[in-house]
Amino acid sequence: MDAAEAHWLAMLAAFDLREGWKADAMLSAVDWLEWACGFARSTAKERLRVAHELRRRPSIRERFTAGMVSYSKVRAMTRITDGDDTLDQSLLAVADAGTAADLDRAVAR
Repeated sequence: MDAAEAHWLAMLAAFDLREGWKADAMLSAVDWLEWACGFARSTAKERLRVAHELRRRPSIRERFTAGMVSYSKVRAMTRITDGDDTLDQSLLAVADAGTAADLDRAVAR
């Protein structure tokens, strides 16, 4: 399921970049996710944020696509937006050893 979620988020980021949501007369991808998928606005924003963040985070994206890390963990790791691959490797080590709640605490620090 995690691998399928990773694939869906990759398609979502591409859909947003192509502005595919305009075809349905929506003002943004967030609006489209609310309308087409029934997401709450906050959930739609978060999914879109994670989708775009995964485009520039290859280590996290690869592990997520392989189903080796959950969406909850990915969401926590991608809250750090100015990290590099070294930081991502450290976060992935925490992800391997702990829970999503552990990652949330680590990211908050």
